[in-house]
Amino acid sequence: MKFPLWTLPVVVVLFIAIRISVSRTFRSIERRQKGKGRIESIPFWIKGFWALLALAVLILVVWAPRNANPSVSNPPANPAPAAVKP
Repeated sequence: MKFPLWTLPVVVVLFIAIRISVSRTFRSIERRQKGKGRIESIPFWIKGFWALLALAVLILVVWAPRNANPSVSNPPANPAPAAVKP
């Protein structure tokens, strides 16, 4: 049976949404048991990862390096005839 092309992205998005929902539920239960706040319960390496990711996005949005290749202009409509040697 062949599925339409849009089914794979939908399945992936649903899987990720369910995974995030389950992890949030378990994290909130763990926070309540330990008596920690929301920010205190996040490990340092995850905070660092998100900070680096935000910095990379900011650099890409603000800096936006240009293409080094010069743009090719349109050739003239009537090119000059080449010199022909007899």
